[in-house]
Amino acid sequence: MKPLPKHPKIVLLANDRVGLEITKYLKQQKENIVALVLHPKNNAKLAEEIKKVAKVKNIFYADQLSNPFYLDKIKDLEPDLAILAWFGYILKKEFIQLFPFGCINLHNSYLPYNRGKYPHVWAIYNNSKYGVSIHYVNEKIDAGDIIARKEIKIKPTDTAGTLYERSLEEIVRLFIDTWPKIKEGKVRRIPQNDKIATYHSAKDVEKLDFIDLNKKYTGRELINQLRARSFADRTYAYFLHKGKKIYVKVILSEKPNF
Repeated sequence: MKPLPKHPKIVLLANDRVGLEITKYLKQQKENIVALVLHPKNNAKLAEEIKKVAKVKNIFYADQLSNPFYLDKIKDLEPDLAILAWFGYILKKEFIQLFPFGCINLHNSYLPYNRGKYPHVWAIYNNSKYGVSIHYVNEKIDAGDIIARKEIKIKPTDTAGTLYERSLEEIVRLFIDTWPKIKEGKVRRIPQNDKIATYHSAKDVEKLDFIDLNKKYTGRELINQLRARSFADRTYAYFLHKGKKIYVKVILSEKPNF
């Protein structure tokens, strides 16, 4: 990798807690954020907080990025690099090409495993390797060269909810550890191995919600399916009783009283 310019012009695409924490870190480092891209207002989390921290005048929204008018406005800023911090939208070639030093994405899976949506769910359900990754963005979903990644061991007491919470902390740490190396050009691009890659769309996860009372499961299969759909404040797993959905949530602990 080539080192970045001394004061790179950054377009930050940010959402939710990770987006806020990355914004705080970049501002603390006095990095030059020339524009902010947020989720559309009906799908944004912590957008106002991110804007207050970023303090930039150029603000765009995800649904504007395919519009040539807004692409030209971003191009006029002469940006060097884009950073995607929990940004949930697919970028098109026309946007990616605006950045001579590329676009880098923060993703909560140990790539190339579990590309796409809800990797924390699939890691538990399939008992697959899990972690967080920073990678370059290309036109395929989560398939660009890896910059850095860190494995997160799945505990037997983890649900999708607890695993996701840990991934939020780890991806911020990984970015903070890696950013100085990115700036200095001291990280190497690791091509992903497509032969072992897995991918899931948003709709795929709905297949895990239904617990079929007439189906034979092993104990491990049933518990993992319940773990994969359980969160602190909600559950998605259900079975049918007289045509009515009955929701099931699993809580796990190493102690008998909790």
